[in-house]
Amino acid sequence: MFDTIARVTVLLAERNMSYAELSRRSGISSSTIRSAAARRTQLTLPTIEQICAALDIPLWKFFFVPEDPDHWGGFPQ
Repeated sequence: MFDTIARVTVLLAERNMSYAELSRRSGISSSTIRSAAARRTQLTLPTIEQICAALDIPLWKFFFVPEDPDHWGGFPQ
C-alpha cells in the first residue's frame, strides 16, 4: 500500500517545509495533518489534492515515486 503520510513527509523535506506551513498553504488544519502523521493513517484523495495544490505539484507527481529520482519516465517535471 502506498504510504501517503510518508510521501507528504518526503515532499515537505524536499521543500524544507513544516506541517504548520503546509497547513497554512493548504487550508488543512495542522491538527488534522499532525494527527494523521501520528496515527499513520492514510489521507483521503480530497486532502491529497489540497496538499498538491499547496505544494504546486500535479496529483500524479504525488503518487509517482521513481526508483531513480532523476528519472521521470518522460513525465514533465
